[in-house]
Amino acid sequence: MNVAQGIVDDNTTSTTSKTRSMKRNELTQHLVQEKGLDLGTAQWLASGFDTQTQQFQFDLQVAQDLVQAFDKMDYLDWIQRGRAAGQFGIHMVRGGANQSWEQAGCLNLMEQWERDSNDSQQFSFHTLPRAGHWVHIDDPKGLVAA
Repeated sequence: MNVAQGIVDDNTTSTTSKTRSMKRNELTQHLVQEKGLDLGTAQWLASGFDTQTQQFQFDLQVAQDLVQAFDKMDYLDWIQRGRAAGQFGIHMVRGGANQSWEQAGCLNLMEQWERDSNDSQQFSFHTLPRAGHWVHIDDPKGLVAA
């Protein structure tokens, strides 16, 4: 079943088929209003929707593999070595509404690095209070300013 058909079927009690082409903005609106997704997530999902085939163009297995690989990555040691050697400048940007930094124990470390840094070009820690995980969606102006 294509996505548009599934959404039309979700919103009708009629047994007649109402297949039509769905646009990305319509899909976004449906995901927000009918499925309860936040706007940023709905826009992200809709960005992978092919309006010609009415299908999503991402491979779920690839997405699952990426999440698993991300969970295994830990760049903290690399950041610590580079920071200590003064090899590169680091600008860390955190969404203030994202609690995972605190849960991972990184927040105190990042704040300590910023206090210890003599040069804001070496290490700067920016918190965007209104942003969650998707800082580029939740606060794009704040991200650019950081």
